[in-house]
Amino acid sequence: MGFSDIGIVKTSNKWKHEQYPQFISLFEIDSVKDFSQAVSQIANDAGFERYIFRLLPNKHNPINKAFVITNHAHKWQEIYDRNQYFKIDPTIQHCYSSHFPLFWDKETFTSAEQKFIYVRGLNYDLSSGLAFPIHGPNGEFGMMSLGAVDLWWLNIEQHGDSV
Repeated sequence: MGFSDIGIVKTSNKWKHEQYPQFISLFEIDSVKDFSQAVSQIANDAGFERYIFRLLPNKHNPINKAFVITNHAHKWQEIYDRNQYFKIDPTIQHCYSSHFPLFWDKETFTSAEQKFIYVRGLNYDLSSGLAFPIHGPNGEFGMMSLGAVDLWWLNIEQHGDSV
């Protein structure tokens, strides 16, 4: 399945012209409060209810030690961290090994353990989304994952309707 098969061509043009400048502006922010507000605005403008931004100074540091900005439910973050779901989460695995965004949904979670994470996440409004890997020139690693209850934004593009 290619990008054109899922309607990403039209979506990527919208992202390029409307959300991309917002995303780039994150690198010009110098306070955690302003950064958090900007990430929230990017997620909201793109139609996502949930977001998590993780950043590590080195990709060899454990992901649970990352700087995190999120609006995920506190209870979900506790469950996720306590059970170390980050070790088997396919969105994190993808971001470590790729420079390309990942559209994720239930099909992304393939093993029994991953499916269990996915089902638990449904209780916290996480059923689909888009994960962006971040790889810095000196080994820095991060990711921004935008989550939604439904793939409404992708379904609209697939059917050719405008957003």
